[in-house]
Amino acid sequence: MIIGVNATSGWVQCGSLSDQGANYEEWDGRQCIEALPCRLHSLVSTHEALTGALVILGPGSYTGIRLSLTTLKMMTLVHKVPLVGWSLFDGYMALNHSMIQGLVVLTSPSRKGMLNLQVFQSNATGYASVSSLLQVSFTHMAAFLRRFESPLYWHSFSNDDLAIEADHVTTHRAHLNVLDLLRQQQSTIASMDANAGSLSPIYSYPPVV
Repeated sequence: MIIGVNATSGWVQCGSLSDQGANYEEWDGRQCIEALPCRLHSLVSTHEALTGALVILGPGSYTGIRLSLTTLKMMTLVHKVPLVGWSLFDGYMALNHSMIQGLVVLTSPSRKGMLNLQVFQSNATGYASVSSLLQVSFTHMAAFLRRFESPLYWHSFSNDDLAIEADHVTTHRAHLNVLDLLRQQQSTIASMDANAGSLSPIYSYPPVV
């Protein structure tokens, strides 16, 4: 069985794939994020042996990222299985790049009044980041988007109704389902060594521009 966790926002996602099928649950972790280790322990205790894990490293909730990463590191060390880390934005692009042709701006909530932002080039065959992860105000982001003349796709993880007045910008609500990413990466995780590389969390506050 392989398991995946995305605790970058208030809603925590846990998914698992095994010979018995797929399981997925999502809950509001804003008041009970501390329950995550117990939930994961219960998941592993009642199913097949753990063979690998995947965790979303951010950007997002400092507490959620730190707790999910620490818990999965401990579990994978005990079971001697690989742990794979993905950024929220890369995971989203890995699942959706074939449906987006052109420049994509991904944003997610950061500290009050600020957004995490990263730009990607996307087509049917793959995607590549064309900027580092940045932190910007909504005003600066809107000015940035208006500088483009060619079509631009803005995908936002925010629950707020964000909008920008620019004909060349198409807006879309973004959502990453950790179970879908787990399915896509299943064979890669299965082929990895248990000691394959270290993991560095991407916390809520990248450089401000």
